[in-house]
Amino acid sequence: MAICKKLFSKHIVYVSITGGVFHNIGQLTAASIVMNTFLSWYMPYLIIGGILAGLFNGIVCQKLLKSSWFKNN
Repeated sequence: MAICKKLFSKHIVYVSITGGVFHNIGQLTAASIVMNTFLSWYMPYLIIGGILAGLFNGIVCQKLLKSSWFKNN
């Protein structure tokens, strides 16, 4: 996320989407190791979910950062 923040400093939505996707990749990798199975068939669903969750979180964060309430507090 720190690298993405440097690459996309003005685009918090892109940083959030990247974080959501890589979070799901990490979770799937950890689950595959713990369960000692290959769970790659979940990957397309998790990537879509990561994109949607990251998009939502990024838009909300962008709105909060631009709001006058956040700047005044």
